[in-house]
Amino acid sequence: MYTYPWYHWITFFFTYSFFGWIFESAYVSLLQHRFVNRGFLRMPLLPLYGTGAVMMLWLSLPVKDNVVLVYFAGVIGATVLEYVTGYVMERLFKMKYWDYSNQPFNLNGYICLSSSVAWGFLTIFLTEVIHQPIAALVLSLKPWVEFPIIAVVGAMFAADTVVSVKEALDLGKALEAMTKMKAELDELQVQSALLKAEIAQRMEDLRAELEAKAVEVAGVRTEAAVKAAEVRADAEAKIAEVKAAAAKLGEAGSGAAAKIAEATSGAAAKIGDVKSGAAAKIGEVASGAAAKIGDAKSGAAAKIGEIASGAAIKIGDAKSGAAAKIAGAASSTEARIGDAKSGVAAKTGEVASGTAARLGDAKSGAAAKIVEAASGAAAKIGDAGSEAAARISRLLEESRQREDALSGQILALNEKRKTLTNRFGFYRKGLLRGNPTASSARFSAALKELKEALENRDSH
Repeated sequence: MYTYPWYHWITFFFTYSFFGWIFESAYVSLLQHRFVNRGFLRMPLLPLYGTGAVMMLWLSLPVKDNVVLVYFAGVIGATVLEYVTGYVMERLFKMKYWDYSNQPFNLNGYICLSSSVAWGFLTIFLTEVIHQPIAALVLSLKPWVEFPIIAVVGAMFAADTVVSVKEALDLGKALEAMTKMKAELDELQVQSALLKAEIAQRMEDLRAELEAKAVEVAGVRTEAAVKAAEVRADAEAKIAEVKAAAAKLGEAGSGAAAKIAEATSGAAAKIGDVKSGAAAKIGEVASGAAAKIGDAKSGAAAKIGEIASGAAIKIGDAKSGAAAKIAGAASSTEARIGDAKSGVAAKTGEVASGTAARLGDAKSGAAAKIVEAASGAAAKIGDAGSEAAARISRLLEESRQREDALSGQILALNEKRKTLTNRFGFYRKGLLRGNPTASSARFSAALKELKEALENRDSH
C-alpha cells in the first residue's frame, strides 16, 4: 500500500502541507475573526503537516493492519516530531511558533496530551480515509506532468524557506536586541534615578554644610560685635582719661588765677606800705621842718630859707624813693604775673597737646580695631560664600554632564528600539500575523511590543 517512488513521496509532502495549511488557517481565522495566513512560510504550505503525514505513513506501514498500533504509531511519531521541531525552532528563532503552555499535561509548551491524542486519531483518519483518494490521484499523474509540478513548487518552496528562515532569524535577533536594549534602558533609568538620589543627597549634605557655615559666620559676626564692644569700651575709657585731663587743665587754670590774684594783692600791699612809709616820712620831715621853723622864728630869719630848702630837698628825696619803690613793686608784680601766665600757658599747652595726642591715639586704635574686626568677618563670610558657590556650581555642572550623557544614551537606545519595532517587511508581518499564539520565554516583552506595534499599524 505504501510502496511509492521518491517523487510520489515529494508530491504527498506538498499535498499534505497544503491541506495542513487549509486546516490551520481556517481554524485560527475562526478564532481570530479575521483571515490568518497560518504557518512559517508565505506560501500556502505548512511543512510540519506534510512531514508529519509522510512520517505517519512510514511508521504505520509495518502495522497497517492493526488500527490500535497505527494509532499509537501516529501518537508517538507525531509527538516526537512536534517536540523536536518546536525545540529546534525556538533555539534557532528565539520564539515558539506554537505554545501549549496553557494546556494541561504539556511538556515545555511544545507538546501536550490533547494534541498527542489528536495526532493518533488523525493518523487513523489519514491512513484509512484521506490518503487513499489522494494516493489514487497522485498515482494517476503522468511523470511528465508530475515532475514539472514538483520542480516549480519545490523551487518556490526552497526560495520561500530560505527567505522565511532568514527573516525568522532576523526576527529572533531583533527580539534579542530589543530585550537587551530594554535591559540597558532599565539600567540607565536606574542609574538616572541613582544619580538624582545622589545629587539630592549631595545637595542635602551641602545644605547641612552651608548651615554649619552659617553658624560659623554667625560666630564670626558675634566675635566682631564683641570686638566692637571692646573697642567702644576702650574708647570710652580713653575718653574718660581725656575728660580727666581736661579737669586737670581746669585745676591748673584755677591755680594760675589764684597765683595772679595773690601777686596782685601782694603788689597792692607793697604799694600801700610804700605809700604809707612815704607819707610817714613826709609827715616826719614836715613836722621836723615845722619845729625847726618855730625854733628858728625867734632865731634868724636867714635860717628859714635854709631850713625850707632842706625840707624841700628831703621831701623830694622821699617822693623819689617812694616812686622808685612803687616802680620796683610794679615791675616785680608784672614779672610774677608774666611768669604765672607763662607757666599756665605752658601747662595748658602741654595738657592740651597730651589730651589731643591721647584722643587721636584712642580714635586711631578704635578705628584700626573696628577695621580689623570688620575685615576678618568680611573675609570669613566671603570665603564661605565663595566656597559654597563654587561647590554648588561644580555639583550642578557635574550633574548636568552626567544627566546629559545618560539622556543621550537613553535617546539613542529608544531610537534603535523604535527602528527595530517599526521595521515590518512582508515576511516579518507574515511571521507575526500567521502565528498569533507564538510566544517567547526570554523575549516575551519584546515580542508583545512587536505585535502591538503591528496591530497599531494595521489599525491606522
